[in-house]
Amino acid sequence: MPETTNQRLQSDRYQHVRLLDVFVLAPAMVYASTFKQIPDYVRLILFVSGVATLIFNGSNYIDIEKNK
Repeated sequence: MPETTNQRLQSDRYQHVRLLDVFVLAPAMVYASTFKQIPDYVRLILFVSGVATLIFNGSNYIDIEKNK
């Protein structure tokens, strides 16, 4: 039976990527937003993107794990 898109997105591989996003990518983006040498608008984009990545991927990870 072919695997559905929803089943593929819930696979452990994608869950590991979500954890990597939450624990590595998001904090790195927020940290990079503290560098004063970067223009303010870039710092804002980094900060907002980092927080959004953390919330979005963290929430998806928790929801998928609850439904397993």
